[in-house]
Amino acid sequence: MTIFKRQNEKSLSDLVKELIHDPKIVNKYTSIRIEKAWEENFGAQISKHTHKLNYYQRILTIYLTSSVLRHELLLGKAKIIKTLNESLGEELIDDIYFK
Repeated sequence: MTIFKRQNEKSLSDLVKELIHDPKIVNKYTSIRIEKAWEENFGAQISKHTHKLNYYQRILTIYLTSSVLRHELLLGKAKIIKTLNESLGEELIDDIYFK
């Protein structure tokens, strides 16, 4: 019995390695990790007023439904960045914008 091998065949491990290094997948995975860390660290009350999180080029933009909450979070911006980075286990966030 003869086994034919195709020229473009790749092993499963090679395909997974390619996927892991694909920038689109890395960015999406990072965004999901940040959303999860946000909910875990700041609880249901703040998450309830969070409309959307956007992570792009090491900047996290948080869209809120409450202007009062936006002001309160702005006052603790440095602590929030530190808390999220510690929760993520690496320095992913350099700045946060509240909108």
